[in-house]
Amino acid sequence: MVRFYAIQTLTEGKPSHFVDAQNKATSNWMRYVNCAMTEADQNLVAFQYKGGIYYCTLKPFSPGIQA
Repeated sequence: MVRFYAIQTLTEGKPSHFVDAQNKATSNWMRYVNCAMTEADQNLVAFQYKGGIYYCTLKPFSPGIQA
């Protein structure tokens, strides 16, 4: 099975950046986060605070459980 580890960010609804997370040595846990197919399925939101980027889940989840 071929897996792609990539993240695309949007600015004002348009693609702005593309992050290649294929290399485990230069990526982090975000490489395992799958994008939601619909807004209703979204469970992770990124936000900035004092120069850092943080993530917040919108719905509870259990470790090891895949949706």
